[in-house]
Amino acid sequence: MIADIFFDSTCCVCGRLGRLLCSSCLAVISSLSPVTRTIGQVDVHAVGWYRGELRTVIRQAKNFRARAVLINLSPTIRRLLDFSRPVPVIPIPPSRPGKVRRGYGLARPIAMAIGWPICDVLVIRDPGSQRGRGAEQRTQDRRFTIRGRVPSRAILVDDVVTTGATVSAAIAALADAGCRVVGVFALALVPPR
Repeated sequence: MIADIFFDSTCCVCGRLGRLLCSSCLAVISSLSPVTRTIGQVDVHAVGWYRGELRTVIRQAKNFRARAVLINLSPTIRRLLDFSRPVPVIPIPPSRPGKVRRGYGLARPIAMAIGWPICDVLVIRDPGSQRGRGAEQRTQDRRFTIRGRVPSRAILVDDVVTTGATVSAAIAALADAGCRVVGVFALALVPPR
């Protein structure tokens, strides 16, 4: 606690002095009802909808509080992954503008929080930010290539699933390389309009 005061740590959601994610805000996020959406034949599981405290945590992790806050969500993330044994995890790489702006993407730290083997095999070829684009435009613009050896089956990981175009493109690229995606995990799903 003295270290928190000395380093002026505050909760990235409510601003309370102390931990990066205070116990009250963590409890709210941990108690969210998980949401699921199907893209193609694959289920996408998420901690919750992209709103409220969960949205704030994701935005803070993207913008300045970095990846450390995601470690607090590890138990919540693992609870959603119902597999009898670990499955290789493939993080979806960030767009070029996101990578340039932040220097990292959130999918890899989320994959690290899962604690299973990580395969960084997806390479993105995209024209830039996906912000403001519809599903059809996102699907046309977003393409992936494969670098290295792919596992026979894997789980895809992303931070937020909006239209599902990025996930669809990643699933297709992995299928072409002989990898069956058995599930997708995201921190949040954007609610349908």
